[in-house]
Amino acid sequence: MSRLKRILNPERSERQELTVELGPEQAMEACRGAARELQWAATPDGEGRLKVMEDFTKLHCGDAPLRIQIEVTPENGGSRSKVDVEGTLPGAGGVTNKHLTEGMMVFVLYVGRKAKALGG
Repeated sequence: MSRLKRILNPERSERQELTVELGPEQAMEACRGAARELQWAATPDGEGRLKVMEDFTKLHCGDAPLRIQIEVTPENGGSRSKVDVEGTLPGAGGVTNKHLTEGMMVFVLYVGRKAKALGG
């Protein structure tokens, strides 16, 4: 991305990685369950991928919804899975950074909780 485009259309992103003791299908179900519990929209994006978007109707005026791209890959012969979570939020500044960090933290914690409930 060019420097001018970044200045005119700033976007922040954050990446987290989670390893769960579940197969890929169950790990994906944990991600979908976390999105449902948070009341965020989740749509499949190919094999082992999921797009999640925060509900904009529950945000403060001027806030943009957090967009999350999830990729689940099997590890250890399929008995555990690696969950890559990448969140993107348009904007710049302290409020955007706080919203991105807190939103990612909440989503990853919910995925971890769902994974534990499913036996991982």
